[in-house]
Amino acid sequence: MKLPSLRHPPRRQSFWRAVVAATAAYLLILVALISVYWVLRPFVWAALYGEPYSPAPASGPYPLDSGEWLFTQAIGFCASIAAGVMGAYWSPPRSSRPIVILVLLSFGGLLFGEFSLETSPLRMALYALQMPLGLILGALLLRHLQAKEESGGAPSYPDA
Repeated sequence: MKLPSLRHPPRRQSFWRAVVAATAAYLLILVALISVYWVLRPFVWAALYGEPYSPAPASGPYPLDSGEWLFTQAIGFCASIAAGVMGAYWSPPRSSRPIVILVLLSFGGLLFGEFSLETSPLRMALYALQMPLGLILGALLLRHLQAKEESGGAPSYPDA
């Protein structure tokens, strides 16, 4: 089985295929990366702090002011970049509508999710903007790769 290249669009592109592909990519990558982190977490903790892993006494596995929470936000950001790439890959040519709808849905999801005001404004902004920015960045990344491919290959860099 040959995997298709992301530089060439699929034969059938549509709004719904883009939305479904982006959602599936986000969920699959998020579950995979969080699972890997969950397994490796005690070892990373021991390597960094030199003591056995002990979860924080706060509610839930990731307290808001912890490094673990930041790490899981980074995992979510990576998953949303992949979702942006897949959404742009499956969307019709020169159409940004699926990405715009997904960004609006991610902002709408903030209305129904748990948004804590007990942490710093920077962490609140990180929580609120990780998904929309990742989607946009992923779509722009794929569009850049496709434009570079159409223009004839790798950019030339001046000698330093």
